[in-house]
Amino acid sequence: MSAQHFSIEEPEALTTTPRVARLVLGVCGSTAAFKAAALASKLTAAGVEVRCVLTEAAAQFITPLSLAAVTGRPVENVFWSQQATGEIHVQLARWADQMLVYPASQHTLAKLAGGLCDNLLTGCLSVFDGPRWLAPAMHETMWSQPSTTRNVARLVRDGWRLLGPDHGRLADASEGRGRLVEVHQATELVLHALRSPQRDLAGKHVLVTAGPTVEPIDPVRVLANRSSGRTGYALAAAAWARGARVTLITGPTCLDAPFGVEVQRVDSARAMQGALEGVYPTCDILIMAAAVADFRAKHDASKKLKRNASITLELISNPDLLAGLNADTASVGSKPLRVGFALEDSDLIARAKTKMERKGLDIIVANAPESLEGELTRTHILSADGVSERGPESKVAFAHALLDVVSSRLP
Repeated sequence: MSAQHFSIEEPEALTTTPRVARLVLGVCGSTAAFKAAALASKLTAAGVEVRCVLTEAAAQFITPLSLAAVTGRPVENVFWSQQATGEIHVQLARWADQMLVYPASQHTLAKLAGGLCDNLLTGCLSVFDGPRWLAPAMHETMWSQPSTTRNVARLVRDGWRLLGPDHGRLADASEGRGRLVEVHQATELVLHALRSPQRDLAGKHVLVTAGPTVEPIDPVRVLANRSSGRTGYALAAAAWARGARVTLITGPTCLDAPFGVEVQRVDSARAMQGALEGVYPTCDILIMAAAVADFRAKHDASKKLKRNASITLELISNPDLLAGLNADTASVGSKPLRVGFALEDSDLIARAKTKMERKGLDIIVANAPESLEGELTRTHILSADGVSERGPESKVAFAHALLDVVSSRLP
């Protein structure tokens, strides 16, 4: 392999403007190594500056040219380079905000667990003192080896963060645990982790509701609120990235489950109520981001209603989920920090304040119907500290802004 020259500037000495997030992406020898190019491409498109470091084995599966093309940056793959100025592994470690090995081979896991440093990637990881992620990929038999189990346990104890592996189809067409986590999951995780590298929610159990609920009219038709679920899913992913154990109770959506999050899927408001009652007593933080239907049909038909010129549908109110949780709290004498949402088309702040007091919330997010189902959101976050107006911004950015407020109010 030919050596790539690496040079780095000290940005703080050159400019005072905020710089972009920086990731060193390590790639090990694996049949899944081709996915690293897709991940690097997505992260670069999202505004992350990515530098790739390949092991010698990785270069048998993916070329440095491929990764350089999608990142616009030279790829590093030689530890002992005569062309380099200074210590490349130290320069890379000082430059990076976070490091991710995707995929991480059994061999590299063993090296890192044993403190071995004999190539550029292990050198970078050994010097770096920030968040380090490992995304293992290997055959199930290799993953289940006692030595691998011991090595992974030791790495986790030492503060390494594990991303996968998943259960699924492996390179030899068998099924098992050892599959590299998908590119979209890794992308989401990295973006959340780069936005908020601190693990200020470690040790906390966060319960999030998301998406719409649907109330049957007949076996085909339903009543529902408009909701994509993106806000709740972003909050669940952000909370997990910040160290929390997260339970997500979600109505029907088209979204993939956030990595690392326990997901409970429901359909109706009453089903969501039952799921909440089962998890609520153990949570430290409750975030009610679901768009729960206010009404349901008094009688839902057992067969599909025939189309007529008109139809009269009698509606009744769904249960107030927070009110039910208030009653549960009164019986046990304690409650978690609670966050609610208020969607209003007029008198936004005044009505949100009223709802916050009436529901006994610590924080409430007020937004208008224009934010529904879109990629961007505009909100007001209300707490005892006042009102913060935000947006338009991505729902990932909003999720971390809200969790900053939540974290500041924890005991």
